[in-house]
Amino acid sequence: MAKTKNKLKKSYYLVLLIFFALAVAVFDFVDYLIHGLSPEYSVPSRYFTNKLLYGTLYAFVSYLILKNKRFWTRVIGISAITGILLQVRYFIEGYSVEFVLEFMAIHFAILVLTLWLGFKYVLDPYLKRSN
Repeated sequence: MAKTKNKLKKSYYLVLLIFFALAVAVFDFVDYLIHGLSPEYSVPSRYFTNKLLYGTLYAFVSYLILKNKRFWTRVIGISAITGILLQVRYFIEGYSVEFVLEFMAIHFAILVLTLWLGFKYVLDPYLKRSN
């Protein structure tokens, strides 16, 4: 019985990790398109790899903290935490405060939309079926 419970717990975390990796990949793709709109929005290509790795980690850990909260609290909380933490690098590397704040708002909006759709149509229904 304990082995089965451990196995279910591991698969639960794996599903969450895959879900957030996919959600952040969608976010990263949209963000890539936005950064390509203007030369003043340009950033090194390594940023997108970093966003995928760190964004997944930030979103996953944020979810574990907020998983028992209401739907919109989770969506907004995970989006805010992930968006803010991803902006730290821009700020440290010397991008203007205007640039950092502008992309913080853009990242937040993309993440809210991505996570809202992902939770509503993918993760929450999957978790309800598996319980």
